[in-house]
Amino acid sequence: MTREDIVRATGLEGAFLSKILKNLERCDFITRLSQYGSKIRNNIFRLTDFYTLFYYKFIESNNTKDDRWWSNNMGARSVSAWMGLSFELVCLSYHKQIKGALGIAGVGTSISTWRSKADTEKGIPGFQIDMIIERADRIIHLCEMKFSTDQYGITDSYEMKLRERMGLFRMATKNRKSLVITFVTTYGVVGGKHKSIVHSEVTMDDLFQVRISV
Repeated sequence: MTREDIVRATGLEGAFLSKILKNLERCDFITRLSQYGSKIRNNIFRLTDFYTLFYYKFIESNNTKDDRWWSNNMGARSVSAWMGLSFELVCLSYHKQIKGALGIAGVGTSISTWRSKADTEKGIPGFQIDMIIERADRIIHLCEMKFSTDQYGITDSYEMKLRERMGLFRMATKNRKSLVITFVTTYGVVGGKHKSIVHSEVTMDDLFQVRISV
């Protein structure tokens, strides 16, 4: 949510809201991300504390008294959605490891996000890019973070969606830098003709790999 979204939802504003948001950010309950092209205005605030998200999703509203609820619902859509969101938040937290896996740890970068509202008159759909890595050498990684229990397969329609989103981002930002698609997945991307859209890959092993220097 943007600050304006939070003001509308809570009725809080001014210095009091600023203090609350700053304290929540310092305690790692929320994360503030810049919108691409705007370092100060329209920042996006996200609830990123893993236990808080888990509590509101599965504990607070669970009155089933089922001691085996978790094992009985592993295949539920709500659990799959939570896994996907959690993996996405892990990726955002481990952006330094992603840079290392891409071989750009020593390159100057900025991390941001992008959200564009739909324009029904022009027939332009709304879309969001959760993580953008802009490099000092004029290359921009548009990151797709996908959780899967196996290799992630890109369908024909999803490839077209990615190409459309890249074009809309370029048009909306008037960007002349090189845009590339980077996939961050649990086990990699399935090979095939649709994988051609993928410029670079990062897997779960890259995020948690421990490197010991001798």
